[in-house]
Amino acid sequence: MPAASAKFGKQIQRRQLDLPEYAASFVNYKALKKLIKQLSATPTIPAQRTPEEIAQDGHLDPQASLRANKEVFFFRLEREIEKVNAFYLQKESEFSLRLKTLVDKKRVVQARTSSNSKAPSNFMALFEGFQQFDGDLNKLQQFVEINETAASKILKKWDKTSKSRMKELYLQRAVEVQPCFNREVLRDLSDRATTARLELEAWAEGENIQFDMSRPSERGTAPVFGTEEEELDLQILQSASLGNLQNLREWLGKLASFPDAQERATRTFLTAINGFSDDVLALLLESKLVDVHAEDDINERNCLHEAAISGRDFVMKAGIAASVDIARSDVYGRIPLHYACMHGRVDMVRDLLAVGPHTVDMMDHDNFTPLIHSIVKRQLACAKQVLISNARIDPASDSDHIPLNLACQHGSLSIVQMLLERKARLLPDAEGLYPQHMVARASQSPDLLLLLKQHGADLNQRDKLYQWTPLFHAASEGCVPCLRTLLELGVDSQVADEKGLSAMYYAAWEGHLECMLLLWAQPLNDVPSHRPLDVLNGFQIQQSSSMDEDYGRRASSAEMEIADGIPDLSLPLPSSLYDATVTTSSTKRSLYSYCLTKGMLAPYSLTRLVGTRLPG
Repeated sequence: MPAASAKFGKQIQRRQLDLPEYAASFVNYKALKKLIKQLSATPTIPAQRTPEEIAQDGHLDPQASLRANKEVFFFRLEREIEKVNAFYLQKESEFSLRLKTLVDKKRVVQARTSSNSKAPSNFMALFEGFQQFDGDLNKLQQFVEINETAASKILKKWDKTSKSRMKELYLQRAVEVQPCFNREVLRDLSDRATTARLELEAWAEGENIQFDMSRPSERGTAPVFGTEEEELDLQILQSASLGNLQNLREWLGKLASFPDAQERATRTFLTAINGFSDDVLALLLESKLVDVHAEDDINERNCLHEAAISGRDFVMKAGIAASVDIARSDVYGRIPLHYACMHGRVDMVRDLLAVGPHTVDMMDHDNFTPLIHSIVKRQLACAKQVLISNARIDPASDSDHIPLNLACQHGSLSIVQMLLERKARLLPDAEGLYPQHMVARASQSPDLLLLLKQHGADLNQRDKLYQWTPLFHAASEGCVPCLRTLLELGVDSQVADEKGLSAMYYAAWEGHLECMLLLWAQPLNDVPSHRPLDVLNGFQIQQSSSMDEDYGRRASSAEMEIADGIPDLSLPLPSSLYDATVTTSSTKRSLYSYCLTKGMLAPYSLTRLVGTRLPG
């Protein structure tokens, strides 16, 4: 659609919000655009023109000013690229080390446990570690791509403003040669991680498949463990899974004689939280071999994290009683309270907040607070609990997510109501969209619009992206209930955006015919609508006999226009459209665009529809 490509500056702001860890290292696209504007109004540097010459000239040539101050712009651009490159090299080194660690752990797991045992104690943690690596690597790839696009776009703007041709040359000689824009390293890391994960999956299913693509320098001999140790771990897991407490007690007694007994018992305990009975867990704790403060060495989770994920109240209470750190974050930056809110563990949320009320606004690596997780996962009871504990409802900085906007985006009517009752402010997000825009764009319940209006929301509010009102978003997305509600509330249906286009234009472009009908039925310049809105809303249009006769005459006339005996194979619009009165040129353009893009009418049929022939 004409405005489909969002303003790039807003895109970067959105990505900075989605990738808070990378936010400070993006190219400062907005500052570079501002610099171009400033340099175009800056007098030519004295080395090329004297102050007397400038005074005699009496005016500035923006293009000449830009060319004269070229060094200033490209010096700033080089610093931005250096910033991106330095951050990328740091992350590349971290990812290489992480992958090597994961691959080494995979070899240890495969060497420790026979392949016919599908439940090694740390298999799931290792598998999740590979998944987390893939997700983080994908974020780095997105970071590289958007910064490469930023460099290309700012150079294009420079060329356009200064009437020069620097873009291709600079991209080739100064941008593409940077390590951060060399995709081979990231592709290699991705391939090796995928290979290792597939090998691990195949091994867990009893298949001995090896796609060893590791580099020779990284290959090593995996440690070999004795069969007695391997057999003991296997027997403990089997006894625990069967709930055979007597056998488990005996095996734990044998395990106590080993020097690494605590490490192995703790590993078994963390694995058992997810699927074994409370009696088994209690027996493991009674053995005094389990370190309840220990963390998984891959995902860095303690027993409280695992209890919140799996819903084990017994472990949660035991961990809290043992003073396990409730504010400890895992590899995702999440504390147990985050997981309790994500999975709807209301009692756990209450217990965790009672022990550590200071954790109510802690953020993970995605800048999600417990309240944000509750909203995204639609956990109403958890959201209510954290709000009772005075969770922050307005953002503290530009990099924070806005709870009210996310609640509107996800259609959480009850949560929106709770936030508004607590005086949540109506604020634009990183893309410049207010809550009312989020409702219309996400095609959520129109009841949200009514609720927002009751709390002071302006339904004619323009966003900061395209200067669209909620009406535009509803028409563009084809959200008929929201569009109908907005029109019934009396919003301005003739408003135009920054390009001078109306909501009808975007409804036509996207092919949302019912939205076109609703907009078409609106009065123009205080002229009453030709058809009542309530009739159009339900498509219950009663065609009179005179209309049928008129339509028949039109059809007969169309048959006379067939040239060379070749019939017109285009489909007509619903007959109700022929009875509408269209006077504005914008509406004609909208329908014309619709017909051309969807092929529903030939141009001469459209002429009959709007009364005058439109230019092609």
